[in-house]
Amino acid sequence: MRKWFWWGAFLILTAGGLLGSEGGRAVLSGKVITSAGYPVTDALIILRLKSVSGPQSATFITASESGEFSIQLASGVYDVFVSATCLAPFAQRLSVPESGRVALNPVLQGGIEICDVEVGPGLVPTTPSQLPDKVKPK
Repeated sequence: MRKWFWWGAFLILTAGGLLGSEGGRAVLSGKVITSAGYPVTDALIILRLKSVSGPQSATFITASESGEFSIQLASGVYDVFVSATCLAPFAQRLSVPESGRVALNPVLQGGIEICDVEVGPGLVPTTPSQLPDKVKPK
């Protein structure tokens, strides 16, 4: 009998903790685009939670083929970094509330001229036809 009581108490406390943690999360979503307005496929998005004490934690996500992303985050202040091939990186500090939605639409500057680097034949794309599909204008 006592064994069942402790298992029941454990399950109630565990479920309560899991349900309670969902209430303290906001949804961050947006779309990564180029300065010309084209979506950036597979952009890498790094979200680093700023911590006053202890280690800082980072979360890595990738934008979809349409440049869109969405993630649930705990409240706090985050440094957001976004990067993609042949485009200048984006960085911003962002405050995430305890609940609700936060929109972030990073615009990555640059393009072909950033990739136009002399390092040897065939190593770096130097013409639009050599660029990955994710940065070509559609």
